[in-house]
Amino acid sequence: MSDRVVPYLRQPESIYAESREIIRKAIGTHQFSADEFEIVLRMIQASADMDYATSTVFTTGAVTAGIHALRAGLDLVLDVEMVKVGVEHDKLERWGGQIRCCIQDPDVQERAVALGTTRASVGIAKAVDRADGCVVAIGNAPTALFTVVELITEGRLRPALVIGMPVGFVLAAESKEALVKLSVPSIVCRGHKGGSAVTVAAINGLLDLASRGVS
Repeated sequence: MSDRVVPYLRQPESIYAESREIIRKAIGTHQFSADEFEIVLRMIQASADMDYATSTVFTTGAVTAGIHALRAGLDLVLDVEMVKVGVEHDKLERWGGQIRCCIQDPDVQERAVALGTTRASVGIAKAVDRADGCVVAIGNAPTALFTVVELITEGRLRPALVIGMPVGFVLAAESKEALVKLSVPSIVCRGHKGGSAVTVAAINGLLDLASRGVS
């Protein structure tokens, strides 16, 4: 048996570039603008799932709205800690923006038990309180996205952008469709797929575009 190691790329820049080129060739012609495609590329890189090239939907002006909000130093509101950990904090903080994620707060857990609902739902309601103009990103819990939809519908929340990418077989697809129907800037991956990794990729894609001056 040969003990020779198969040659492989070692430089991060080369791996990153080749990954993007593979994705570009696989997708071919697409309907996205340049900045939208940058976000989709990142989502696919994070998941190795080409389906995001067809399931991801951007409302008109969604990327621009998100970039402007981030540059204005408005808050980034998240449903779970897993998304929070992956965000490129240094890029967010350069404009003075902060992250709001309340799912671990003791009062959130108590209220969720009292109401018979999820911590994600109660946590996102607390996090978006008095956060008009924020960027909301839901990467895990459909109940959190439904809460955001309800607050927007009731006129209690006016976000700059909502990234709706909860994952799962129960209400994930339905919560995204409810968001798509609203007249708010949004980025959604339709269907059951989604999750923290692709949501982080979308957020960091926006942060990178904002840092590069794309609008």
